[in-house]
Amino acid sequence: MNKKYLVSFLLLISVLVPVSVFAKPQVKVLSPNGGEVYKVGDTMTITWTPKAPGISGIYLRDADTRGLWNILALRSPNVKGSYSFEIPFNSTPGRYYVELYTHGGKGLVDVSDAPFTIIPDEFSEVPVLYALMPGSGTIGTQFTLVGNGFLPTGNTITFGDITITELPSFSDNGVPQYIIYTVPEHGNCVGAICEPINSGIYPMTVTNANGTSNTLHFTVTD
Repeated sequence: MNKKYLVSFLLLISVLVPVSVFAKPQVKVLSPNGGEVYKVGDTMTITWTPKAPGISGIYLRDADTRGLWNILALRSPNVKGSYSFEIPFNSTPGRYYVELYTHGGKGLVDVSDAPFTIIPDEFSEVPVLYALMPGSGTIGTQFTLVGNGFLPTGNTITFGDITITELPSFSDNGVPQYIIYTVPEHGNCVGAICEPINSGIYPMTVTNANGTSNTLHFTVTD
C-alpha cells in the first residue's frame, strides 16, 4: 500500500474507532466499599473487577491519620479479582479505605468509595456503663454515656420508661466508647397526650446485639 494512503487509512481509523476500544479495562473496588464493620480476627475478602492488567498491591489507608497498611504485594499481578486475609489481632481499630495498585504497588488505580471499620474483638462482650457525664441536668441537657461493648450502630437506650433505638456510638480513636443523649422534653405519648418529664432520678441502660448493660442513674433537675 502506498505510504500516503497508509497514513490516511490510519488517521481515519483513529477518528472512527472510539478511544475506549484501545483503553485498558478499568479496575474498581467492589468490596468492602464503605460502611462494613469487621472485628479483629475476622476474615476479610477484598474484591475488585477481575480484569487485566491485574492488581499487584492492596493497601488499607487509615481514614483519620492517612497512614498506609500494606496488605498484599505480588510479583505477578492478581487478575482473579479477590484476596482474603485474616485481620491480625494486633490491628489498630479504626476506619480504613481500600486502595488498589498496579505496577508493583506504584500505580494507584482505585479507592473504595467510603471507609469500613475495624473494631476490637472485645466488643462481642455485653455492654458496660462506666459513667454518665454529667450525671444530672435539666430537660434539654446533652450528656454522654461512657462505657464499653457499644456497637457502631444499633444501640438502644432506656431512660426511665422511655426507649430510644438505633443509636450510634462514637470514639476519638476509632473504638466505640460513648453515646450522646439529650434529656427529652416529654415521656411516652398516647395519641396527643404525653407523659411529663418530672425532676427526679431516672435509671439508664444500653442494650445491643450483645446484651444489656448495668444500670446507672441520671438526675433530672428543675
